[in-house]
Amino acid sequence: MKSVDNKRPLKVFLCHASADKPKVRELYRYLRRRGINPWFDEEHLVGGQDWQIEIPKALATSDAIIICLTKNSVDKEGYIQKEIKFALDKALEMPEGKIFLIPVKFEECEVPFALSRYQWVDLTIEAGYTKMMKALKFRASQLERNTVQLPKNDIDEDKLTLEKEIREKQERQETEKIVRERIEKETREKKAREAIIEKAKQENKEREKTALKKKIDKPTAVVKPKANSQITYWVGGIFILVLGIILLFSIDNFLLFFEPKATNTATSTPTSTFEPTKTLTKIKTPTLTLTNIPTITPSPTSTALFLTFCTWQEILNGELVYNGKPIKYIQYEFNCNDSVCSGNRVYYDNEGGSETLFAGLWGRDKVNQNVQTGNKGKCTP
Repeated sequence: MKSVDNKRPLKVFLCHASADKPKVRELYRYLRRRGINPWFDEEHLVGGQDWQIEIPKALATSDAIIICLTKNSVDKEGYIQKEIKFALDKALEMPEGKIFLIPVKFEECEVPFALSRYQWVDLTIEAGYTKMMKALKFRASQLERNTVQLPKNDIDEDKLTLEKEIREKQERQETEKIVRERIEKETREKKAREAIIEKAKQENKEREKTALKKKIDKPTAVVKPKANSQITYWVGGIFILVLGIILLFSIDNFLLFFEPKATNTATSTPTSTFEPTKTLTKIKTPTLTLTNIPTITPSPTSTALFLTFCTWQEILNGELVYNGKPIKYIQYEFNCNDSVCSGNRVYYDNEGGSETLFAGLWGRDKVNQNVQTGNKGKCTP
């Protein structure tokens, strides 16, 4: 009986969030090729089963539990948190030194405090899968199992797969870096243009305000004669006045010389009055002319990052349960350029409801492959 149990494959429960099923599906296939019996709800649950009963049952009967950590599983509320708590309770029943919980990271994320005591494995690097298999082999040796093996024909395949994953990750990071730098550059240029426009507007307002204030406060200029000019005017006036008096007396004497004399003749002395003529001078008031200050108008720039819209469907017919509801199909919608795509996954349940989740950035080759293999897949400009 003991020899039969030694040949039983190591049963490993894959605890994960529903949004991480594509990554968990790859891990499931990886473990299957190495003689391990991974329990994956997408593969083991069949129609009509009560998943709220079957999942705890599978957790309780598993030899080890792999907890798949991503931002979805760490931050999201839902059944995944209940699975993690159940796994932690199960781990407390294990003797000291026994390996039971193996946290693995599919992406950069924080490890929950409850799992911080367990050493986690980073599957984003090449050595991560080797460390995970080493932990499973150690667990199998604790259970006296000999079923965790690495077939020789899989060594080269694993190496090629890891190299491909590393290369795709580097390309994805480079693409994200280019897009991020382009967006940052456009943002800086836009802020610089807005600053120039705002500065020009402020300067224009200040100039208009200053000009208006000068126009209001400036008094009317009155032309006053200079001191030398005043002396000249006075001297000239006195000279003309004296000359007029002399001329007047000369005329009177000349007339008296020719006038016949009479005994009883009243002599009258002629009188004359002199009134200086007043000269009015029109003073011109200077006029202030305001010139329009030209304003700077920015020229709009636009950068078309995404040129193609791609969509396809993944038919599930209830095999996937999300938020307690069986999912009928998933609609993928991506906007793409020549190298990278960005889009969403829309989950449609059997009751006609839907929920949209951001799928992140994908490589164009990966999207083209899914469009060709998916249902109703197409790309349109």
